[in-house]
Amino acid sequence: MNLIVGDGDLSFSLNFARGMQMRLICTVFEDDEASLVAVYPTAAENLQSLRELHPRVDVIFGVDATKIPLRLNADIVFDRIIFNFPQTVPSERKHRKVQYQRELLENFFRACSSPAVLTEMGIVQVALLAGQGGMDIEGSYKRPRDADSWKIVENAARVGFIVMDAPLFSACHNPVGFRGTEESFKLEGSRYYECRQAGGVGMPQLEPPRFAFVLSFWADDGWLSSEGKFLESVAALGEEEKIDIRLTLAEGDYIDPATGKRARKYKIDMCAGSRTALSRAKAVGLLERVKDHAVAIEGGERRG
Repeated sequence: MNLIVGDGDLSFSLNFARGMQMRLICTVFEDDEASLVAVYPTAAENLQSLRELHPRVDVIFGVDATKIPLRLNADIVFDRIIFNFPQTVPSERKHRKVQYQRELLENFFRACSSPAVLTEMGIVQVALLAGQGGMDIEGSYKRPRDADSWKIVENAARVGFIVMDAPLFSACHNPVGFRGTEESFKLEGSRYYECRQAGGVGMPQLEPPRFAFVLSFWADDGWLSSEGKFLESVAALGEEEKIDIRLTLAEGDYIDPATGKRARKYKIDMCAGSRTALSRAKAVGLLERVKDHAVAIEGGERRG
């Protein structure tokens, strides 16, 4: 069973339905046919063609892609959910500020994460314009500043998804463009981001997330003699979480001239396992656990 959400004038759904013989539900954000045609005049003909394919194909109006379980039949679970070129509605877009688009992505993934919506090995497929994904695979299209991208890996990871693949967007379909405007998409360099829930079997993630931190804490001579226990405990933590945690000792300890205390400093590099979702929030949480391991050894003390 396939689900297509937010399909504008339904042209993608029609192409998909004609090319696949599987059961398909396609949805639009607009509440009814009249509202849809008012925004996308070409939708009328596509809608009629899709209705001719019933009962294999159904069209449902008024579906918010971030609230899928609340709008669809509770008995239907999907093998693939497709959202092409997601965008906030014009009244909320606020000059298309990137944080609103990131929130849309995260909330869409959260809706898909429900076991009442997606099968255990189900795929979530998101199409983004060139540079929006924020992944190295985009090559020259990748935006120089990470802050300017939609951070699909991060927003997927926040709700337990990983990105397995990112093939180029198919040139056989020409999207209508930005909702409620006559501005078309520039499709060169656009990609499909194929995602699934972390863990289990299947393809590994394409670009495992990485984070780097600096850890500093007070450590007396007694702590230094037990430093091996600290390193072993961090290694065990990484194995438990399926995340590679590497510690590199900084050169030279800082000695506080007033108290004589020694500050131990490590650079910490974290890299998610091949099937492990790792968001920044989770990485920061792991950093706190590493700190706890450091000060749990006698002679260790937090700084600040």
